[in-house]
Amino acid sequence: MKGDKIPIGTFSYIAHIPQKALRIYDEKGLPVPAGPTRELYINDPAEVPEEELLTGVMIPVRKG
Repeated sequence: MKGDKIPIGTFSYIAHIPQKALRIYDEKGLPVPAGPTRELYINDPAEVPEEELLTGVMIPVRKG
């Protein structure tokens, strides 16, 4: 999972991405995130089908 990807899919699918990313951080011994994860909703569920929703997931990290 790269930081330049924007997940596409349902909100229930997107909800699992921060936990998965944090698990990968832990497995690879990467620094603990510097704050809470955030989701950026790119489009509106009232305007696009659920399977086409775009959401950015932001995980702050400390520059090491």
